[in-house]
Amino acid sequence: MDPRIEPIKDSQYYRIPLDLIDPNPHQPRKFFDKDALRSLGESIKKIGQLEDILVRPMGDRFQLVLGERRWRACQMAGLPTISAKVRELSEEETFTISLAENVMRMDLTSVEEAFAFKSYLDKGLTQEQVGSHLGKLDRRVGEKLKLLSSSFYVRYLEQHLEELGKELDKLTRE
Repeated sequence: MDPRIEPIKDSQYYRIPLDLIDPNPHQPRKFFDKDALRSLGESIKKIGQLEDILVRPMGDRFQLVLGERRWRACQMAGLPTISAKVRELSEEETFTISLAENVMRMDLTSVEEAFAFKSYLDKGLTQEQVGSHLGKLDRRVGEKLKLLSSSFYVRYLEQHLEELGKELDKLTRE
């Protein structure tokens, strides 16, 4: 084997029952497109899970760090287990990894991104530190944070309330 290849010593890989995994309460993404989840679940059923989720042990259970969409899609598809990378992580490491990974995603809404930045500020970091930590300009962090006190935020909430109403209507008709 090539001597440049190193084994990963701080992680183990398992197939874990979905019902032993709890979502991360600090997940920056708050809204998940149900149709996209169904489609992802069907894809996983047909061709398999192409990327592991990341979890951390929490007693006899696990907490999601990365991969909530895949976890939810597998649940919707009725799959019993999911392939996961398991790492011992502190609360702070979990928060930082989850936030950094999700904020870098292109499909995170501006308001979700603003809430993610705010959660860093709530932990005592400055705008400059948040910008530096996430590779974002602190000016951009400030611009996103302004959304939380603007009419954009009100429209964002109205949209999601409307989506939730449609979901409830669907459920009551079924």
